[in-house]
Amino acid sequence: MNVLPELTPETYSLFQFTLTSRNEGTAAQKSHCWGENFNIEEAFNAAKALVTRDFEAMKTLLRQKGDAQEPMNLQITDTEFGYDLRHNYLVVSRYWIHAKPAARKAV
Repeated sequence: MNVLPELTPETYSLFQFTLTSRNEGTAAQKSHCWGENFNIEEAFNAAKALVTRDFEAMKTLLRQKGDAQEPMNLQITDTEFGYDLRHNYLVVSRYWIHAKPAARKAV
């Protein structure tokens, strides 16, 4: 006798949420969908590649703007739902993986 519930097949979407500045200097959040219908491994691999790309770009930008002796306080944080890019402990970019039930084919 199987007492476990039947698992519903899922598909995954990858979203990016980024902190940006408006012209008047206030902060705003921007979002972008990087794709849908990933399997879980593809979604996490894509998120890791994108956050690593952003990390390297931001590291280069911070080095160009600042003192080479000053710590950058830039880090990638692995989360349950994807990855965060943090600068001075502020999340500046979040790659978030969203699960949804897979579309069932009509019989």
